[in-house]
Amino acid sequence: MKIQDLGYGSRSFKVVGLKQFAQTGLGDFVATRHESVGTPGVKSTEQLAVHIALDTLVYVWAESLGDEELKTVSRFAFTRKRLPN
Repeated sequence: MKIQDLGYGSRSFKVVGLKQFAQTGLGDFVATRHESVGTPGVKSTEQLAVHIALDTLVYVWAESLGDEELKTVSRFAFTRKRLPN
């Protein structure tokens, strides 16, 4: 999967769960990218997790450097308000 970002350009990610998500249009998928940085043997990790349900969209972006745990950089959650019948 490629993600286009105004600040970084286009980057390729390995995706887990996309096939199942594509079949229904609902569910979860996670896109992860590892990249070597200036120090030999040290990699940065970027991860996008998406959850889509009938009334909810959640988007979580996380990053880490080296052996650090992933840290959430941004999180958006959108919920559709149910209308009374």
